[in-house]
Amino acid sequence: MKIHTYLKICSTLDEGEEIVRNFKNRKPPLEHLSVLGKVTGFLEPENTASFAKLTSTAIHLLYVSDIGKIFVAGPLSSLLLEKIDGKALGSLEGGLVGILNGYGVSKNKTLHYLDHLRNGKLMVMAWEYARTEKRDNSFAASGKPE
Repeated sequence: MKIHTYLKICSTLDEGEEIVRNFKNRKPPLEHLSVLGKVTGFLEPENTASFAKLTSTAIHLLYVSDIGKIFVAGPLSSLLLEKIDGKALGSLEGGLVGILNGYGVSKNKTLHYLDHLRNGKLMVMAWEYARTEKRDNSFAASGKPE
């Protein structure tokens, strides 16, 4: 079954919260929402609590070798934290790239989005199984990267 993946980069927590709300208010709503951010500058209890509430999940911390310490909220966290030889998949070199590729995001676009994450931006990701009815493509990762 084909998956449609939507990615947005944002600079502020307010912008990230607005993107999550837009994903949820879309017709049909996107329910598989995750938020990733570099710990520096964003990880304050009042900030992460908002994303935990919006994604209906806990916040998890993970060290990614070429980015640093990140936080993840949403269903993507369980995949990133899956253990392979005792290490979290997301922390392995190429792990995050491989995961996003598995969601249908090209390697070039993945690297583009991860550069933003590395530089302190937030990444909001949502996905859905392909549907036969018309869908809102305004957030599609298949378009031109920001």
